[in-house]
Amino acid sequence: MRLDVIVDADRALDMVTTIMQRASEPTPLLQIAAEEMAVYATDVFASRAWGAWAPNDPAWARAKGGGRVLVDTGNLLASLTQPHVHDAVRRVVGEQMLYSTKHPAAEHLKRGSRGMPKRDPLPEPRPDVARRIAQRIGSAVVEGRS
Repeated sequence: MRLDVIVDADRALDMVTTIMQRASEPTPLLQIAAEEMAVYATDVFASRAWGAWAPNDPAWARAKGGGRVLVDTGNLLASLTQPHVHDAVRRVVGEQMLYSTKHPAAEHLKRGSRGMPKRDPLPEPRPDVARRIAQRIGSAVVEGRS
């Protein structure tokens, strides 16, 4: 039995050139990462950081009419999930992306204050989240998908 493999060198070179061009433009790739971070932030709030956030103080919960931990007006969550919100920070600088919020409560929540426990509104992504972001970026580079 004979097996012949024919490689079209011009086509292969074109494909490699296209991949290199996609990889050399960090902004679209970092935009993909920002989209994934918005999904991640939504998951963090929906799960109370996978149960890591202490529940609301019962008196506070009654005063605000129940509701979710770290969600009163929804402005903090919006600043982490919607790039057009005033407090949202999405900036691509060279080959880095800053994904953050200028919401005044964020730092207090992260540190804890006035007897409130620490509740990081955007903890470091878990390995599965980092993998998902890397897979999407890899697909964008290799296959041109966003």
